[in-house]
Amino acid sequence: MNSFNFSYIGGINLTAKLQHGKTINVATYCVYLMPAKASGHNVCAKSTKECEIGCLVTSGRVIMDKKNIINNARLNRTTAFYNDRENFMKLLVKEISLAKGRAQRNGQIFAVRLNGTSDLSPELFKYNGKTLFEIFPDVQFYDYTKVLNRSKLVAKYPNYDLTFSYTGYNWDECEQALANNVRIAAIFDVKRGKELPATFNGYKVVDGDKSDYIDQQTKKM
Repeated sequence: MNSFNFSYIGGINLTAKLQHGKTINVATYCVYLMPAKASGHNVCAKSTKECEIGCLVTSGRVIMDKKNIINNARLNRTTAFYNDRENFMKLLVKEISLAKGRAQRNGQIFAVRLNGTSDLSPELFKYNGKTLFEIFPDVQFYDYTKVLNRSKLVAKYPNYDLTFSYTGYNWDECEQALANNVRIAAIFDVKRGKELPATFNGYKVVDGDKSDYIDQQTKKM
C-alpha cells in the first residue's frame, strides 16, 4: 500500500512489446506517465504531432479501458512526480528493488525503462541525492529519446543505454547521435510479416518490434 491515489508506479512487461522479452528471458520494469503536456507538465520536450497521435496513451489496452482507469493512473503518477518527488522516488526505488529481486529469483535478466510514455531526463529521478543509475549500478537502464544532448549520458553512466528517435525531420541530429554510438529508431511502412530493408541511409536495420532488449544489443540500426 502507498499514500498515493494509484496502486503502483511501474510494472514488469506491461505492454505487448515488452512482453516479447519473455521469449528471451528478460523482465523489464517500465514507468508510464501521462505524455507530452496532457498532465499540465511537459514530459516530452521534443514531442511531435505524429508521435502524440501514435502514443500508447491512445492505443493498446487503453482502447479497451472504457472507465479510463489506465490514463487516470498515468495522470496521477505524473502529478505525484512533480508535486511529491521525494515520496514518489522512495516508492519507485522500493518497486525497482522488489522487481529486481523477483527477476533474479526467476533466473531472468532484469532491465528498467523509466520513460515508457515520457521523455524526461533520467537524472531527474533522484533519491537521497543519487540517480537511479547510482543506486542500482548493476541494473541495465534504457530509454528512447528525441532529445539529442541526452546521448551524453550514455558515456556518463555505464548502465544506461539509449535509442534516439527519428521523426522524419531530424536526420541531422540522428547522424550526430550515431556518431556518439547511439542507435536510431525509425518507422518503416512495411506490412506485418514482410521483411524490413537491410539498411537505411547506410546503417544496418534491426527489427525493433521483436523486443526492446534486442534494440539494446545493437549500437546501430
